[in-house]
Amino acid sequence: MDYENKIFPHTGGYGRYNRIVVVFSWFPNFAAMLNLFSDVFYTLIPDSYHCRPDPKLLPSTFLLSNFSTQGYLNLTIPWVNGSGFSHCQLYKYPSNTSDFSENVPREKVSCTQGWEYPPVAGLQSNFVTEWNLVCGDYWKVPVQHISFMTGWILGYIFLGTLCDWLGRRRAFLLSISLSSLFGVAVCLSSSPVVFLLLRLSQGATLAGVLVSSYIARLELCDPPHRLMVAMISGFFGVLAELLLPGVAVLCRDWPVLQAVATLPLLLLLSYWCCASVFPESPRWLLATAQIPQVKKSLQEFSTRNGICLQDEIYSGENLLPEIDSVYGEDCQPIYHSVLELRRTRVIWKNCLILSFTLFIGTGIQYCFTRNLHSYSTNFYFSYFLRVTTGAVGCIFICLSVNHFGRRGILLLSAIITGLSSLLLLALTQYLRGSLVLLLSVVGLLFSQGLAMLSAFFASEVMPTVIRVGPLITLTELLSQEENLSLSATVPMLFNLKKRHLSPEEDDSPAIAEMKETLIAEIDSRWQLTDLDPSSLYLLSSALDHRFKQLRFLNNEKKDLVYIVVVRLAEHLHQRHSVREGEMVPTDTRA
Repeated sequence: MDYENKIFPHTGGYGRYNRIVVVFSWFPNFAAMLNLFSDVFYTLIPDSYHCRPDPKLLPSTFLLSNFSTQGYLNLTIPWVNGSGFSHCQLYKYPSNTSDFSENVPREKVSCTQGWEYPPVAGLQSNFVTEWNLVCGDYWKVPVQHISFMTGWILGYIFLGTLCDWLGRRRAFLLSISLSSLFGVAVCLSSSPVVFLLLRLSQGATLAGVLVSSYIARLELCDPPHRLMVAMISGFFGVLAELLLPGVAVLCRDWPVLQAVATLPLLLLLSYWCCASVFPESPRWLLATAQIPQVKKSLQEFSTRNGICLQDEIYSGENLLPEIDSVYGEDCQPIYHSVLELRRTRVIWKNCLILSFTLFIGTGIQYCFTRNLHSYSTNFYFSYFLRVTTGAVGCIFICLSVNHFGRRGILLLSAIITGLSSLLLLALTQYLRGSLVLLLSVVGLLFSQGLAMLSAFFASEVMPTVIRVGPLITLTELLSQEENLSLSATVPMLFNLKKRHLSPEEDDSPAIAEMKETLIAEIDSRWQLTDLDPSSLYLLSSALDHRFKQLRFLNNEKKDLVYIVVVRLAEHLHQRHSVREGEMVPTDTRA
């Protein structure tokens, strides 16, 4: 009896309660995307800015009333062909001159009174204009980008690991609490360094919000609904991106925008009080062998889905055969690490391939976006075009993947993304602007589809370590000639025969024959029908705290195994005593 085919249907399957919980799991995606893409507005550099004129650099005979505003700027700020007023320099005139023509000797100096900025994407001020991060301090802007994305990477690693160890719900609540705290703190930033560190921390916690809600969402669905559920969460992210420019125009200042973006995170703190809208994943509880919590969780899901289960269904005998077969009835919670996937070559290879495609699909989007900037310098043109391609990418995946398969669409997206990138790299200078725009849009569309499908495909073909740790162990054991897990070998094989290969009334002739063949192969290979009490496998099981009761043996065979263990212990003790006795005279003579 596995969770997907036998336990999940008994709790109502993808019933009404599961659907409600999935809907509530979409809202964190909206909140996280709102905070993620607000970084675009915080670090946007104005197209036309210049130094604030300094009257001290002008001669004493200068009268401002004699000049218009444009004339005053022409007089004080150098003109750079092709880009307008200089961003970083001012003119300095001799103190005794009265000639303001271009013939007068004047030198160029750096800005002395700061800068004047136009509104940036609806904001009167942002991270750049608040602390004048231009000219000599421009390098702090890309550092902020890098630190923010570094926070996301660290969040996926560490909070993703916590999601496996603490559970989906607790990791989600921890991430929401910390991201809300850091979001409020960002509003109060007093310097670029403080802003950078707080955004790095918030980025890490936002990654935890995304990964915990994403995993919990998929684990509550059956396979036919997972694709649509995952893509709808993507549409919530697109909605956040579409609303963000309007929100920025209404907020006017970046601290207000940050406060508004943090508000949905604060509202999600209500999940602390309403455990029913974001419960713990029963799959994770089952995989970590938390049997009492599993029973309680399944009872809640079945009741809320309108399914009344009988008490006998909750016995460990029927509900958790995989866990019982590996750990025994008195098992303790067992947690796994993603590093355990290295033992399974195929899964590890899939992990690396999908990680690479996700990296390519995400990273190359910035290259295509830069081509959009070269076609039009209008911020909203490139912004909304990128958002639109993201929405179209979601629709494309929804319509194509179930018909043509995950692998085929993944390869198609990767090929088109690569071709678009190569054509732009090699032929940009020979192509017209419209063709460059077309290739950029196509590349952006399929690169976003590649990234979304890679993450979803990984959740299906790469087993979550937590969820299938016992299954991985069992598969390895039965596929290897020798295995270091000696103590688990015989208990697992006996339970495999008892739980899965025992004949049932509704077995077809083919199934019955297959079971008989498998039982014969197991008995022949492992000699389970006539195990020697001194077998290394039985002795290892007797010494393992998980299997020391040897429930798979009859009482007579148990006694024989325990006798052998006792004799072996006495023999080892005697050898140890003799060895110590031989060493004493040697030490004395020395």
